Amino acid sequence: MRYFFFLVLLCSTCYGAEERVLKLPEDSDKWYISVIGDANDPQYQSIIQQFHEGKLAELRKQCHYLPVTTDNPMFEHYKPSIKGTPTVRVQDAVGRVIFEATRKQVPADLYNAIANAAQRHRIFPLRPQPNPGPQPNPVTPDDPAPDPVDDGGTPDIAPTDPDWGVGLCVFLLVVGTVLGLVSARRNQSTSLKQG
Repeated sequence: MRYFFFLVLLCSTCYGAEERVLKLPEDSDKWYISVIGDANDPQYQSIIQQFHEGKLAELRKQCHYLPVTTDNPMFEHYKPSIKGTPTVRVQDAVGRVIFEATRKQVPADLYNAIANAAQRHRIFPLRPQPNPGPQPNPVTPDDPAPDPVDDGGTPDIAPTDPDWGVGLCVFLLVVGTVLGLVSARRNQSTSLKQG
């Protein structure tokens, strides 16, 4: 009987571990927008507000958006690489700076300035492709392969069960039950012989 409980416990542990797998979002190709500045600076507050309205709000939702204030520990990371505050920096997925504007250089039409900078820094610039040389004539076999027969029916194939964890749990439950019954039977026959 103790084998049965041990296997049930093992089975439930295995099944529970399978459920703890995290599915992280696929966001490795997202760009980064950093807005760095003093939280009390009206220009910084205005820039932050712009990223919550209109086209900049839509752009913000498509990127990793990080507002960094001067009292934030992340500011020490940015401090050596910026000319002043407030700074707006847009980077592509690999960290290449696409757009950066500081202080009075931050344009009133920030969205179009970022869009123009992104257009100038295409990841894959268009290059003229060389004309290929003459290609040899393809060799065609004398006896081409026959076309597959399409009778309109669907193949009768049973779907496979991708959830092997449930099957393993059922198997362990059956083995535990059998071992528990055998153990109980031995204990019963031993007690009958002694009594």
